Amino acid sequence: MIEIKSHIDNSIILTTEVLDTSYRNRTLMNENSLTLYFNRTEFIEVPIGSYCIFQGEKYILMKPQNFKKNNWRNFEFTLIMDSVQGVMKNYKFRDKVSKRLKFSNTARPQEHLEMLVWNLNQPIS
Repeated sequence: MIEIKSHIDNSIILTTEVLDTSYRNRTLMNENSLTLYFNRTEFIEVPIGSYCIFQGEKYILMKPQNFKKNNWRNFEFTLIMDSVQGVMKNYKFRDKVSKRLKFSNTARPQEHLEMLVWNLNQPIS
């Protein structure tokens, strides 16, 4: 049983049983996503930014849901949710001084962290 919650007020949007074909893809230093397949008798909108907690880890819906209408009472849904680390795919890592994408990056860990925070505070382009 999976609960999908709203990112705005943490209210439950959907509680559903997922199909056995659902899976989590977690690899070292790479993707960490949760793919949920489920069927419903009525259409339900799951907004972008909604999240669920699976095995103690938060997964966020970053792309619109995918659904297939088989007939008027059978909808198949596919939700691909990214972990918190997956949110970083929306950002480009730029040099703090020159604002270039290609640059030499050798610094102390504290400076790397400062550059990461600076990049996260920049508008998404």
